[in-house]
Amino acid sequence: MKKDEGKKFEQDFQKSIQPLQVLIRLKDAGGWGRAENTRFTVKNVCDFIFFDGIEKIPYLLELKSTKGKSLPISRFTQFETMLFTLNNQTWVQGRLIVNFRDIAETYSIDIKLLESFIKETTSKSLPLSLFKERGILINSQKKRVRFSYIIEKL
Repeated sequence: MKKDEGKKFEQDFQKSIQPLQVLIRLKDAGGWGRAENTRFTVKNVCDFIFFDGIEKIPYLLELKSTKGKSLPISRFTQFETMLFTLNNQTWVQGRLIVNFRDIAETYSIDIKLLESFIKETTSKSLPLSLFKERGILINSQKKRVRFSYIIEKL
């Protein structure tokens, strides 16, 4: 995957926020140093904290963009920390939002649903069919090259 595609997806998602919604971007962890002396900052629990002023529910959001019809589980490195946070803070919701670039569809799925799928499967990836069956399609509109997302159905 081109790193630019994931960042473009995040930017388009951020620009889609409506007046009664709040989206806070958590800064990505960075690293420095040489191979034998590499240091990293603390890893964030997710990419964004989202708050919908109508529902009054905070969400932890992790956004991924993938080419193809599945997302390797290994790319969802925040899964365990998000799950830990959600199990200890029952008033918070957690969602993985995946943009399937090849078919221009974006889905939101609850982290708790992913937990049961990951425990029950031997698969090393999250298939598009899982998102279609258990997730929510996030409508989008292409504006020449980039997208705008209708986030009210998160």
